[in-house]
Amino acid sequence: MTAIRIETLENGLRVAFEPIAGMATASLCWLVPVGTAGDPAGAAGEGETTLLSELILRGAGDRDSRTFIAALYALGCDRRTTANPFHTIVTATMMGNRVAECLAPLCDVVLRPRLDAEHLEPVQRLAQQALEGLSDDTLRLVML
Repeated sequence: MTAIRIETLENGLRVAFEPIAGMATASLCWLVPVGTAGDPAGAAGEGETTLLSELILRGAGDRDSRTFIAALYALGCDRRTTANPFHTIVTATMMGNRVAECLAPLCDVVLRPRLDAEHLEPVQRLAQQALEGLSDDTLRLVML
């Protein structure tokens, strides 16, 4: 059995990790302190963080959406974001020998998202479709 290790980096970031012998993949989960509880009240603000969590995966740093997706795809990096009341959660899974290469674009997601205006409408449509589909997913609807 392996033990979870917690270390504090020089910049103050606390990192928890669990090395598992024989695993060829690595996964990461970042909790970014931006959650839906901080969304402004009313129609203009509710859902703001949910939209943001999708927008940040549509280009980051110097990479537009297409270049960003192609770069992570070429590295075999699967990524997702989720908004909850207190955090935006960024998760990624990649080959263990590709962690260093994947970190730069993933860090850009958090530190330098592009938030290009042309992606807002498609992201809004996706969110609206998800809301409309809730009636077909009673388990999720009950959980919400």
